[in-house]
Amino acid sequence: MMKKFFTISLFVLALTGCNNDAINEVIKSRPESTSATKQFISTWNHPTEKKIPEGMYTAKSTTSSGSTALTSDLIYYFKEKSLTIKGSINGTTLFFFPINLSIDGRSDYSLKNGLITFSKIIGDGALFPIDGTPYEIGIDGTVILYEISDNGIVTKTFLTKTD
Repeated sequence: MMKKFFTISLFVLALTGCNNDAINEVIKSRPESTSATKQFISTWNHPTEKKIPEGMYTAKSTTSSGSTALTSDLIYYFKEKSLTIKGSINGTTLFFFPINLSIDGRSDYSLKNGLITFSKIIGDGALFPIDGTPYEIGIDGTVILYEISDNGIVTKTFLTKTD
C-alpha cells in the first residue's frame, strides 16, 4: 500500500471539507509507478525468497496537522498467495467534520527477488502498493514493506503478526 500517498490524499480531502463519498472515490484508485519508484526498485539489493508466513498482521498510522487528524487501523490476512486487507480510517477535518470509513480489498500476490506483486485486485485499490514493492521479513516475523513516494522518499510499513 502506498500508505503515504493514501494518507496525504485523505488529508487533503479532509482539509477541503470533502465528505466520505469523495474520499471513497480516491481510495478506489491504485497508485502507479513513477520514475522514483522504478529507480528504487531497480536498485533493491535485499533479494529474498522468504515466503510471508500465513496469518493475520496489523498496521496502524496516524497523520495530523492543525485541527485535522486521521488514524488508519488495518488488518492484513495472508493466506495461500492471497491477501485480504480490512480496516478503518477515522478522524476529523479542518471543519470538524467526522471521517469514519470502512475500507477493504483483496488481491492475489506473488513474491520474487524480495519484491511483492499484486494481481486480481478487488475493492479499495489504494490499499495495495505499486507492483514490485520491496519487502523483508524481520527476525521477529514482522513483514516490512518499503513504500516509495513520487519524490523518492522511502517509508517502511511494519506489519505485526498477531496470531
